[in-house]
Amino acid sequence: MDLFKNLESFELDKNKNKLFGLKCPIIWGNFKNGGACPIIYLRKPKHMLQEDFDLLLDSIHIQIKILK
Repeated sequence: MDLFKNLESFELDKNKNKLFGLKCPIIWGNFKNGGACPIIYLRKPKHMLQEDFDLLLDSIHIQIKILK
């Protein structure tokens, strides 16, 4: 995939300042040319307590496998 070839890194933004009017955390992809784009939006399930969701976010480790 060409998208992953140009990505340099990923980062989790807990989005406390509600970027784009969204309340959910965002996983951003950072490109080699300095650009960035949202890759994944995470939403808290309604049945989950906010403190449990925060613990989940703190434990996220991002690993991308590129299949050929």
